[in-house]
Amino acid sequence: MLLAQLAHWLDGSYGAAVIVMAIVVRLTLLPVTLHAAELAWHRQRTLARLKPGCNGCAIVMPRIRLPTQRHCRRSIASTR
Repeated sequence: MLLAQLAHWLDGSYGAAVIVMAIVVRLTLLPVTLHAAELAWHRQRTLARLKPGCNGCAIVMPRIRLPTQRHCRRSIASTR
């Protein structure tokens, strides 16, 4: 209904109505997007500050390999 009304105002062009609607939605969601980006930026800065102090974390938590990675190495080794 809203898209049809917008198309009517734009001389019956549904293409222009879709473009205008997309721009309106993007501008409406812009504050939320900027807030989420700012939170992510702060989180990255915090993690970057904490990373140098975590020297032995890799030893405590070993890397978990996926089953496909384990099988892939076995199949390569068996073909040699």
